[in-house]
Amino acid sequence: MAAPLVATKFYRPAARLSEINRPRLFQKLDDQFLKGCPFYLVSAPPGFGKTTLVSAWTRKTNLPTAWLSLEKADNELFRFWRYVIGAFNSLHAGLSPELEEALSTPQALPLDYLIPNLINFLAERPKPFFLVLDDYHLIDNPEIHSLLGGFIDHLPSNGRVVIITRSDPPLHLAVRRSRGQLFEVRVGDLRFNMDEAGEFLNRSMQLDLLQDDVAALEMRTEGWIAGLQLAAISMRDSENPRSFISAFHGEDRFIADYLVEEVLHRQADHIQAFLLQTSLLQRFNAQLCNAITMRKDSAEILARLEADNLFLTPLDNQREWFRYHHLFARLLQKKFETIFSSEDRSLILHRASSECVRQGLLVESVQYLFDSGDEPGAAALIERLSKDIFQLNELPTLMHWAGLLPERLVGQMPGLCISFGWAAHATGHPEQSGHYIEMVEEYAGLKVEGFLALSPEEQRLLPDEILACIVEAVIIKARLLIDQGISLSTLERYLQILAWLVPERDNKPFVNNSPSAMRPIMLFQAGMAYQLSGSPMRAIQAFEETILLSRQQRNHFLVALGMGYLGQIQAAQGRLRAAEKTWRDALTYAHEQGVERDAFFSTALTGLGALAYERNDLEAAERLLREGIGLAKNWAAWQGLVPGYTGLSLALQAKGDSLEALEALDELHRYRNSAPQMIVPAVDVYRALLGARQGKADEDPALWHTVKTGPMEQALALAEILSIRGRPTDAMELLEKLAVEADSEGLHGYLVRILALKAKAVASTGQLESARKDLERALELGEKEGYLRTFLDLGEPVALLLRQINRPDLAVYRSGLLKAFSSQAQSPGSIVDQANALLE
Repeated sequence: MAAPLVATKFYRPAARLSEINRPRLFQKLDDQFLKGCPFYLVSAPPGFGKTTLVSAWTRKTNLPTAWLSLEKADNELFRFWRYVIGAFNSLHAGLSPELEEALSTPQALPLDYLIPNLINFLAERPKPFFLVLDDYHLIDNPEIHSLLGGFIDHLPSNGRVVIITRSDPPLHLAVRRSRGQLFEVRVGDLRFNMDEAGEFLNRSMQLDLLQDDVAALEMRTEGWIAGLQLAAISMRDSENPRSFISAFHGEDRFIADYLVEEVLHRQADHIQAFLLQTSLLQRFNAQLCNAITMRKDSAEILARLEADNLFLTPLDNQREWFRYHHLFARLLQKKFETIFSSEDRSLILHRASSECVRQGLLVESVQYLFDSGDEPGAAALIERLSKDIFQLNELPTLMHWAGLLPERLVGQMPGLCISFGWAAHATGHPEQSGHYIEMVEEYAGLKVEGFLALSPEEQRLLPDEILACIVEAVIIKARLLIDQGISLSTLERYLQILAWLVPERDNKPFVNNSPSAMRPIMLFQAGMAYQLSGSPMRAIQAFEETILLSRQQRNHFLVALGMGYLGQIQAAQGRLRAAEKTWRDALTYAHEQGVERDAFFSTALTGLGALAYERNDLEAAERLLREGIGLAKNWAAWQGLVPGYTGLSLALQAKGDSLEALEALDELHRYRNSAPQMIVPAVDVYRALLGARQGKADEDPALWHTVKTGPMEQALALAEILSIRGRPTDAMELLEKLAVEADSEGLHGYLVRILALKAKAVASTGQLESARKDLERALELGEKEGYLRTFLDLGEPVALLLRQINRPDLAVYRSGLLKAFSSQAQSPGSIVDQANALLE
């Protein structure tokens, strides 16, 4: 599942009784709004009231405002845009399905797909709106800057973006300024003038100062709002405010430090200690404050601090979570260093980490240990929490932590290496995954291959700790080899590991996963390898055992994948009804277990969509395929995306929507980084196939070589392309090879299509009798399961051949096919004329 968004990041700061009306600035902002300026930059050092100004102005306009308070962690590209979408979701009930997926998916989705969807969604909103990005200076990711610039450039006319920052962002400000597309609010605009300073000090802070005193303080602080506020707090209990003011000098560089000293010294000792200790926290609630200060009254202290206006910012409407004003927090932290030792700091951060674990704030719990400098502690916590972190799909964060830890430390923790190895594989970094397996091998003093070369007796003599880590390393290494194209002989050697993956060994030491839990993982990987290497019966056996064990263990992911792949093999064997039952059983299981939204059940939906397509029910096919794609997007699962989008492209083409068919493949290509070896060839060959059917195919020798050595589906697409492009001899040669392969492996579903394609290619050479024989055999194989689109997609040449077949046992099936041919749109005239000429 996806990690939940922190809702408090979307709260616009509430109005305060002490807030000062700033009509001169509001008027400037209003003028620019009416002129249609799309981009507002509010840039100044801390403490100048930037956030307060924007919050007050957007409230005054009474327009929808998507507010996002940024933090350092938002530098991760997909996290940033996920929060932007979340900010808009807080305004509009019911985002588009594509945007809803971005909020629910744990996997990073393609931003060149999401951002246009967001812009289109916003363009349909009836009212003007604001997007406010507060504390944007914390963002230093060039990719975020680039995409945000493009977002502003394509913003609909009803949209306005406001950036609040301490430093200018690299968003081509000079160009925007010259084009009148930027309005800037800077220090000179934000400084309180005399009237505003007087209103703030006397009305809001209730000081009753003379005008000369206000002028002196305004001059010495240079209108710095935070400085005025700190001074006002310090003067509340001063018997002689004028003496306090005269002690300042405008050019004094240490005014801020002096004010903090005055504020802190006016607080009771226990409040001072509370402020200093809690300043180390990014955000906090009463329980977290109690944990680090060892107090029990933090809720009362927080309420008092807020009432006293001591720079405490509530992060939610319930006022449970808070943070300090960033400037105040930094000054407190500086003071902390002069009073407390580094050991004290470490102790506080360790307490914070433990309390965050208790509250389920796992990422923050690890980060506090990193902040304390305790790399071994952070590593141990990551190792302990790795399963939970995987469940939250914080895999990019896991890989980020991997980069922070020294290899010498990680190398002494095989469980951590295993976690990083799985995470690297899942995030598309097989080389890194292999590196972590090498670290496990180094720790164990034994290579995976060396372990597999040992006899069972020699393996049993290994220490339990070594055996535990090398067993899981074998499984990851097997997956890496399968992705590269493992040989059956190598696979058989790796399957020796199954002897160790039995419940009887669950009481022995293991690293991350118990032996019995790893057994279905290895069996599923074996099924994949058997399927790819052309051993369908062995693949079926492996998948059936995977499903059985995964049901017992309630491993929903493997149930979904096992049943999805099993159905694919059954369909390839020509057992369409059996495949349909398998896929429907998978969806029934998902419903019963309440896991209908798990991404890997997309394989069942896309399988059913492919069946509907074969039966020429194009509306049902499109519906099921789109539903499957929607599920697969949740994890960017190529297992559902590839058959989903390629099947959708064929269905749309069959309905006459040629442009939409190509757009479906473009969408699939956006996910290429998640599994390039699976997605890129599929996109290339189906683009070529659609182009050929539309009369637009281009020669691509590299593609031909790739497809000839690829999956059967892609090889069949190549044969059709060759036939369409007037290369029947090449097509026939390829089809003869595929026919032998399919027949020997019992893949009669593929054989139906092979024979139909071969009939068309042979007919184009004038060998009509031979072509009719191939077509008759295709009909014999396809009749029982009711194949339709296999023949209809080949167009009028096959229809003309079909009309010449007069076998009584095929009469009903033949009649139904001819009826389907007559009802679908005719192929281009040139193709029909060519077919008629061949059959005359």
